[in-house]
Amino acid sequence: MAKRRSLTSALHVGEVDDDELATVLTSVLPRGAQFTGNEVEYRTANDEVALTLVYREGRVVEAYAGTAFSSELERQIDSAIRHDLLGMAEQEVCRWTMFAGRRVEGVWRYRDQLQIVPAPSQAARPNVEFADHPFIVDFVFDASPNGQIRNLRYSRKAYELTLVLDLLLVSGISTTSNRGQHRWVFLPWDPTEEPQPEVVWAQDGYFIPDFTYLVASLPDETVQPLAEVESARYYDPYDFDVRSDVLAVPTELEGLLGCFFGLQGENRERFLRACYWHHMARTIWPQSQSLHLASLVNAIECMASIGPERDTPDGPTKLFIDFMREYAPGAPSKKKINRLYDTRSHITHGERLLHYDQPPSAAALTQRSTADRQAGDDATVLCRGALLNWLWTSQEDPRREHIVTRGLRAERPAKPGTKSGVVVVTPGEGS
Repeated sequence: MAKRRSLTSALHVGEVDDDELATVLTSVLPRGAQFTGNEVEYRTANDEVALTLVYREGRVVEAYAGTAFSSELERQIDSAIRHDLLGMAEQEVCRWTMFAGRRVEGVWRYRDQLQIVPAPSQAARPNVEFADHPFIVDFVFDASPNGQIRNLRYSRKAYELTLVLDLLLVSGISTTSNRGQHRWVFLPWDPTEEPQPEVVWAQDGYFIPDFTYLVASLPDETVQPLAEVESARYYDPYDFDVRSDVLAVPTELEGLLGCFFGLQGENRERFLRACYWHHMARTIWPQSQSLHLASLVNAIECMASIGPERDTPDGPTKLFIDFMREYAPGAPSKKKINRLYDTRSHITHGERLLHYDQPPSAAALTQRSTADRQAGDDATVLCRGALLNWLWTSQEDPRREHIVTRGLRAERPAKPGTKSGVVVVTPGEGS
């Protein structure tokens, strides 16, 4: 068997982004095939193999010429790579729509790279407070003469910023999905005029009419700045005074974003995976209490389960506990951390579902419903705080202490039979 000609250097494998390389190759060789788990073939219009990319652990590691690889194809591909991927990239600004659980009425700017601004006046807005309120995140990205590469770059950065901002801000940040979804919905209706609403099968979606999404530079905004709250209060889950109807940011937000943008390589990838699971936990809560808790524990395992110890029988559990003891706020006990991890294990191994995911039962208070809800609440506080503390201390500064210090409530339970102190007013009393 003849030795295959290597194209690894010619295609700049390891120097350029794998997805961007695949996009360029597809623009020249639009036909593809995959017959083995780790090789992708690019073919001519006559279905002849022109080149093959070899993957290992999800990354391109080698490239080989096929029987149809010609000097003309080599010239085209080399020109496209140099022009679209290796050339001096001009910077543009993408104006991406996101949503927050609170109204966004001010502006906040991170150096000359990113800013949060209110949605323009023509943007559709909800007429209730408890909703997804639109706002704009303007961010700088490296453009490309290739439109597909340009779209890939700003879409990927928007996706990452959504995950990170959802962790850093306490208002629940989300964006539109690129996966079209339909569902049954009520059309708006006035119950005083119509006996019942109209039901339609409609697609999720949002856009802002007459809005330019790509511009040359960060727009200047004249609105007031967003309120800033010291992190000790901002991330305190029990300080409800800072959770107004309008979005605020922590005073340390610039430092936190600086820590994120300073992450490199495996640390950056693991942290983004952790942010994904943290974001998924909040997103999935209306559908599954069990997956909510499992997602939060997964987020921590993204950061904790590293090194040879993960392959030992008790390694993942020990790594999880050690990570939480180091980074979780409030120095939670090993017993509390073990309980969360064991609950997640029971869920993922098929041993149980949490209370809200089981067949509807009586709406009365039960021991199981209380314990399961408490487990989810504890996981939310501890896992989010641990991720924030890891990020804040990821820079090599021995003077930097944890940014989130308030953990779980340390309350002694009341004795059975103790009066609650709640005054119950029945209709007619006090009138």
